[in-house]
Amino acid sequence: MKKTASVLGAFLLGAAVLVPIISLAGGSFYVDSTTGFVGVGNTTPTSPLDVAGAMYSRLVTASSTSIDWNQGNVQTMTLSSNPTLTFSNGQAGGEYKLILNQDATGGRTVTWPGSVRWLNGSAPILSSSASSTNVIDFVYDGADYLGSYIAKIAEMVGFNSATSTINSSGSASISATATIGTGQDRILVAFYDDGDSDLYSASSYNGNSLPRTNTNWPGVGYYRINTLYQFAPDSGTHTLSASDSSGVSSFFLHGVSYTGASQSGFPDATCTNSGTGSSISCTINTSTPGTWMVMHVTAANGTLSAGTNATLRSQPRGDSITVDSNGPIPTGGYTMTVNNSLSGQGLTATAVTIAPAQ
Repeated sequence: MKKTASVLGAFLLGAAVLVPIISLAGGSFYVDSTTGFVGVGNTTPTSPLDVAGAMYSRLVTASSTSIDWNQGNVQTMTLSSNPTLTFSNGQAGGEYKLILNQDATGGRTVTWPGSVRWLNGSAPILSSSASSTNVIDFVYDGADYLGSYIAKIAEMVGFNSATSTINSSGSASISATATIGTGQDRILVAFYDDGDSDLYSASSYNGNSLPRTNTNWPGVGYYRINTLYQFAPDSGTHTLSASDSSGVSSFFLHGVSYTGASQSGFPDATCTNSGTGSSISCTINTSTPGTWMVMHVTAANGTLSAGTNATLRSQPRGDSITVDSNGPIPTGGYTMTVNNSLSGQGLTATAVTIAPAQ
């Protein structure tokens, strides 16, 4: 350190010095006396500040709605009300990030400082979903905070509820009592099995119709599966129903609901399969991270059970079952299997994926 001090003194006195002003062991901090460049973690800085290794701003939890940027360039806040924010101590040229998290209730909004100007001309519409996250970026130009944002971080799909029923009376309609929770971005997926031909006529939940996204019928000796859905189904306990053009000896109705689901573009991906073995599988290929896979299977005879990668959700009788992945599936190919206690029976399978809200 004495040698370093003498070099520093010589530099300050105007002597021609072609060695570092400061050079610590291992080159962890280095100032080049010729260029004035500073190196952190290296001894050959090529710019005014040249850092070798990680460089980051410590994450600060905002202690109030008054955001003091002197406390940190990246700050996070959990919204438990609808606050009016204020900003202070921004430095011209400074880049700042504000991470806003919805609390367990969700639906919170914020009022932004008058000094914020949005690059796209409008303030962000925050995700209203419980526990969702929004990231807001700012650059301070000395007078205003120029803001841009990621509208939402993708939410996590989560299982909500399931119900199912069987009708063997020969009537042309079937109904089940379904209870759906209050989570955000809900979706109801229903499967209606109606016999050897396309007898389906209508379906509804709490009086609102369910669109039919696809139908799968391999042929005589197999049940037909109709896949139905509804975005944002009413929470609470209501009637899920379906009907066909003429009653059959027995038919099934399953309903499973999820939260955190995309409210458009359902299904994200699909698979259908049929066969007469002792098991049946569906493989889904999706490029959307965070999707859940839901699979429905009916059998001509036998008792079905959840197999590989499958979690049981509903089963009104042994020969009709709905299962899901019980979590996000990896992007690319993913296979789910349902087993049957009897072989040689007609098995019909339909699978869909549910993408997370964005």
